[in-house]
Amino acid sequence: MYRLLIVEDEEIEREGMRDLVDWKRMGIGEVLAVESAEEALELIEDNNVDMLLTDIRLPTMSGLDLAQKLSSTHPGIKVVIISCMEDFEYAKKAIDLDAYGFLSKPLDMAELEKVITKVTNTFMCEKEEKIERERLNKLLNESLPLLKERFFINLIQGIQKQENIRETLEYFKIQFADGQFVVIVTEINNYDSVMTGKDMEEVNIALLKVLDCINNIHTKNKVFTFHIGSGRYFTIMNSSSHSEGNLYNETIGFSKKVQERISRVCNFDTTVGIGKGVTELTDLKNSYKKACEAVDFMFFAEPGQIIYYKDIYYKKEFDSMSDFESIEKKILSNIELCNKEALNKNIDRLFAKFEGGAWESDTYIRNLSINLIAKCSLLLQDMNENYEKIFGKESLIWDKILRSDTIFDIHEWIRSIFCRVIDYLYERRDDYNKKVIKDILKIIEERYGENLTITDIAKEVYLSMKYTSIIFKREMGETFTNYLIRYRLKKASQMLKDTNLKVYQIGNLVGYSNISHFCTIFKNVYGLSPNEYREKVYIKS
Repeated sequence: MYRLLIVEDEEIEREGMRDLVDWKRMGIGEVLAVESAEEALELIEDNNVDMLLTDIRLPTMSGLDLAQKLSSTHPGIKVVIISCMEDFEYAKKAIDLDAYGFLSKPLDMAELEKVITKVTNTFMCEKEEKIERERLNKLLNESLPLLKERFFINLIQGIQKQENIRETLEYFKIQFADGQFVVIVTEINNYDSVMTGKDMEEVNIALLKVLDCINNIHTKNKVFTFHIGSGRYFTIMNSSSHSEGNLYNETIGFSKKVQERISRVCNFDTTVGIGKGVTELTDLKNSYKKACEAVDFMFFAEPGQIIYYKDIYYKKEFDSMSDFESIEKKILSNIELCNKEALNKNIDRLFAKFEGGAWESDTYIRNLSINLIAKCSLLLQDMNENYEKIFGKESLIWDKILRSDTIFDIHEWIRSIFCRVIDYLYERRDDYNKKVIKDILKIIEERYGENLTITDIAKEVYLSMKYTSIIFKREMGETFTNYLIRYRLKKASQMLKDTNLKVYQIGNLVGYSNISHFCTIFKNVYGLSPNEYREKVYIKS
């Protein structure tokens, strides 16, 4: 129920409106009445008034002036104007003041009820809107951490619009110091293994515990940390320092504290990658990229380290890197061709260089060995094979490289892996290759007239172009291109003999849109132009 204030200087009319109208039926619970605008203002200061019903013509201050004053001091009060004069200018002023109605004297009860009902309905709508707004504001406040997280994730991924950054920071009440920004990535080592056996609640608690550890590291710099999945966290650090050396020391010190606290509180080992310092928030994506490259380097090095992004670029290049790449290519070719004897010789050549001391560290050797195994994995994928089919559990291959104590151990492990791959491929090669060749020959037979390439063929048989070329030549004794030319020309010679089609028509039918090119290739193979060949056939017959 609402409270109504009537302002009317005529006592009879004032009391009549107050006492004779059934206000409760219209939703009005209490009605107050005064004779002047001054009294109304005084009463409003001491009482909550929802609605004002005022005459225009009042002593000293008009009803319109009263409404205008209340619009600035008490904007929530809804005003209805009444007047004994039907005057357009009064109505216009009432509208300008956002009055909810303009009633003429004598009052029409139906019109009065209509206006008052409109006002009460407005109150109800406003109340519902207020409740909904409060509910949404509560949700928004509860969602602020998630919104902040999404903002920073978008920032490091480079998808946050630059023009919105300042506005968003102001909304979150975040002020950064003038200096540098850097992204630090922290990852739980062996995440899948350490979370094995835990239910979803236990996993989430463990992840929040790690996040809490990082957030509670004491530092003079402003930091924001978020979990981005699979046990990996990113921290944005804002330093007031403009020196790269100072920033390096600050990030290393912070990272050591992070590792120590997580180890002590959560019993997790972690690897930390530190990105490049940048001066603009829009460049954080570059810092994040470098930090990820650094933390990913633990796959090639030893986990549990703090890796600065510059550390993943080796201080010393191998004097004969081209020699290494050449041997590497030969090893992969030996695997493709299942040549175990040549494979063993090239692996020995490779590790002879390793053992000769040309490399800076054991870690570098592990890295290159893993890279070689990875390239072999890609080679197997081109053949629709993979390590799991051969070894049962692919992770064992990589683990052994990281756990090997000497170059000799890595040497022998690489040899055993690749020899086993060759044995597997050799057993499967003949039947598989015959099926592939059969499929290729069928494609050529059906589509020799199209612009057919080895790339098209490879897609059809779900193999790489390189591997398709290799097995075709190995099984057919010639390249795909030479075979296709011979097949097309054989079909062309039959058409020259058995049909009256023009030479250019025959050329088009066998896949040559350029008649001059067709004639040249035909003559190179048969020693005669197509027309000469046709004439010779006719003479013989």
